[in-house]
Amino acid sequence: KRIAEMQSYASKTKFGKVFEINKPSWEEHVTRAPKDISCLILLTQSWSTESQCLEMIWNAMAMKYPTSKFMKATATQVIENYQDGDVPGILFYKDGELTSKLIPAGGIMGGKHMTPTTVEFVLAL
Repeated sequence: KRIAEMQSYASKTKFGKVFEINKPSWEEHVTRAPKDISCLILLTQSWSTESQCLEMIWNAMAMKYPTSKFMKATATQVIENYQDGDVPGILFYKDGELTSKLIPAGGIMGGKHMTPTTVEFVLAL
């Protein structure tokens, strides 16, 4: 049984890093992502302290969960009229479809005091 589990894991697509995307690359990275791959998109703004905290944690999460595709984007570059108060935000996609969202995500994850543990708990990865 363990060998079958190892073979299954080995055959899955692995990412292990955060992809920076923009509106033109959205279709390639999100809409046409491999089937059965969880896509997590962090919507940020450079001036947001919570965005900066979550970006550092996002990088660690991408390495810890390489079979999920972690991405980040400047919110206003991918979603027109995105509200500043909704930064940072997280979108969850699977099979090209939006399945869930956390907007705004900063407060629920601990604000400026968020840790990898709190982010992992909220995301329940």
